[in-house]
Amino acid sequence: MGQGAQVGDKLAKASALDLGTWAEGVEGPEQQRLLDTLGCEALQGFGCCRPLAVAAFEDWRRQRLADAGFPALDASPIATPSV
Repeated sequence: MGQGAQVGDKLAKASALDLGTWAEGVEGPEQQRLLDTLGCEALQGFGCCRPLAVAAFEDWRRQRLADAGFPALDASPIATPSV
């Protein structure tokens, strides 16, 4: 069984159990397309977005939500922990 088939099998089992699914370590658009085709609900990794400073992340998040058709959210910045 190939890697794509193994991932598809695990995603199908999670769906049958009504569990959410996400993939970590996604490195490129090919993996993104495969995981989307297989029904993965969320992705994380350099293929989605490189590490960003807080202000840059807020801009990135705002744009991604707008592109997806979500209404504008509260413009307050993300809380950062004090050390």
